[in-house]
Amino acid sequence: MVAVVTITQRSEFVELTKAGARWVTPAFIVQYLPNEGGDGVRVGFTATKKIGGAVQRNRAKRRMRSLVDAVVRLNDDFPDVNARLIFIARKEILARDFSVLQKDVWWALRKLEVVSRDEKST
Repeated sequence: MVAVVTITQRSEFVELTKAGARWVTPAFIVQYLPNEGGDGVRVGFTATKKIGGAVQRNRAKRRMRSLVDAVVRLNDDFPDVNARLIFIARKEILARDFSVLQKDVWWALRKLEVVSRDEKST
């Protein structure tokens, strides 16, 4: 099981926005930087007011946290990587089926080369 730490410091969000690679899906945007600290996966979540009020933003962040749990924390097949990831919610995350969202996460992680192309997507 991969160690996952939540990013809470604004400075890390800003650093990833400026220097990180980015992949856009219909439901979210993923920003990625390798984690030089070597302490596993560091993940941050954010949702802008563009997707709605506080209820919608909180629901979007909960769905993204569940996605990371399903794909990274609870998946024994997930490789041991050192990465910093920021997930930015888009309005589509509120309506998209959860299994499709999981496939989107795997697709984005492969495109950003966080995981190798031969990793299985569940």
